[in-house]
Amino acid sequence: MELYEIDSNIDLVKSECLINPDFKTDGNRFEPEDRLVAGVSSCSASDSLFVVSFDGVTRIRDIFDGDKSPWFNRLIWFDWKFRPVRQALVDYSIACLCMSGDTVYAIGQNQHSEMFILQL
Repeated sequence: MELYEIDSNIDLVKSECLINPDFKTDGNRFEPEDRLVAGVSSCSASDSLFVVSFDGVTRIRDIFDGDKSPWFNRLIWFDWKFRPVRQALVDYSIACLCMSGDTVYAIGQNQHSEMFILQL
């Protein structure tokens, strides 16, 4: 993940790796290694913060095999220097995030596969 400051120039502020993918391909098929776990599934930003839905536990292979959801329920807020500000666990798997000011909106799915628009 790279963060840029945009003024008269576009300058790289910080570059961080939340997941370093290590995979092989079999023809055109992506074959994730068993040790790889999922990272960020959605993100959004405001002028002061950005938020990501993050996992860090689920094996990527389980997502590809359809055993686990690609949406996560841990949210982490960062400032623009990539310092974590806060985190939260929510009762929904987050499919998509959107920020307006410091308010986070999301499309989330509950354990019954029902979809909701949420204000977090």
